[in-house]
Amino acid sequence: MFPLQHMSGKGVAGLSLVVHFAPFSWLLFVCKNLWQGIEWWLIMPGALFTELLRIGLAHFQVEMRGGVWMLISFFISFALLTAIFLLMLRVPRWRIVVTFSALLVCSFLSWAAYGMYRA
Repeated sequence: MFPLQHMSGKGVAGLSLVVHFAPFSWLLFVCKNLWQGIEWWLIMPGALFTELLRIGLAHFQVEMRGGVWMLISFFISFALLTAIFLLMLRVPRWRIVVTFSALLVCSFLSWAAYGMYRA
């Protein structure tokens, strides 16, 4: 028996938030303005997909404005968080596998976002 199998819904929600946002905690330390870092922290998980979408649309000479870019990034980030939460909630036997898989994916997205930040 794994201890993650018998978690409450609140525990699953907290664990999914930590798994989703913890790899992006570097953002709080590199931003000069803390509130701007918190704002970017919420949209950064979806930023890589939005940037790939922007590059694909640039091929067809379509540009995205900053507000649209942030909104799409937020919705993609929210969709990823919802998918992690629902997978953890619905599959309690594989919750540890879902946790580590989501942590691996979010760590990769964080690494790619850090590369975009440094570029």
